[in-house]
Amino acid sequence: MIVKREHPDFGQAEHLGSVAKLSETPMRVGRPTPLLGAETDDILSEAGYTGEQIESMKLSGAVVQRQA
Repeated sequence: MIVKREHPDFGQAEHLGSVAKLSETPMRVGRPTPLLGAETDDILSEAGYTGEQIESMKLSGAVVQRQA
């Protein structure tokens, strides 16, 4: 099943919807897919890296953080 959804950066986009049909659990479409690097700080923080370590990774080019 294809679901059309508005993406804040790209306009309307098509996504794969759920194939399963559950009578008591309706399908819902979540938020748009984040762009590459949009959640770098959050993910690395949750993985246990400190702010200093994350900044070091950015400076070395190992990771990027997309600015809003």
